Amino acid sequence: MFVIGKRSYDGISGVYVTAVREGGRSIDNLRVFDDRRDRELWRLRVWSREDAAQRVRDRLADLGGYDDYFVETV
Repeated sequence: MFVIGKRSYDGISGVYVTAVREGGRSIDNLRVFDDRRDRELWRLRVWSREDAAQRVRDRLADLGGYDDYFVETV
């Protein structure tokens, strides 16, 4: 399974995508602390294939300016 997110500046949490809106122009996200990520996974948008998640991440970067997000395995 794959999620799209980015590391927070505090180094102990990440911001993960929960919904993609307007074809990639807007997202909903959630801050999750590293020690709780496994328990919060149900709240995140999860992709079953890496190539699908990467296509969405690329669209987010191109259309919405979210170029600091990455695809991560969970």
